[in-house]
Amino acid sequence: MTIWKTLPIEQRPQIVLVRWCIYEVLPTDDMPATRHFVGYNCRDVEGRVSSAITTFDPQTLTGITNSGRIYALSGDSGSDSDALYVWQRWCMLNGVTEFREINVEDLE
Repeated sequence: MTIWKTLPIEQRPQIVLVRWCIYEVLPTDDMPATRHFVGYNCRDVEGRVSSAITTFDPQTLTGITNSGRIYALSGDSGSDSDALYVWQRWCMLNGVTEFREINVEDLE
């Protein structure tokens, strides 16, 4: 499977994720804790990992990430094999060795 960069934010300012979850990268001496949306983007037919989440509205299940992109979470949380593959590759490329899944309530 191939990993590629997403379209520029000007071309894709909002992404809707299904079968989504939220992972928190645990802090290390070299890296601060960050939280990321991980899920499946039906429009572009791909697993996705967001940049770090900066704001989140639990009422609308919508968040903004470090890149300025808006992510909307659709339906219940879940798991998607494409998204998990991308997450594993993202962790490898970014030197992430420890993370945990968190709930929407943890973002409030």
